[in-house]
Amino acid sequence: SNEEFVDDWSTDVIQSDYDTVREHSMILFVLKKCRGLTSTIKRSTIITLCFDAERKKF
Repeated sequence: SNEEFVDDWSTDVIQSDYDTVREHSMILFVLKKCRGLTSTIKRSTIITLCFDAERKKF
């Protein structure tokens, strides 16, 4: 059969600018938290040594 499938993510989706702004805000929040955690890990010798020890196991 020659049926065509249309994979359209925007079909029947109602998206407002508010949702987009909210998603961007949440993504920025998570990125800032991850960067903060990374900075904390880099500054902490105890955590760094723990990660190094775990890395050596693999």
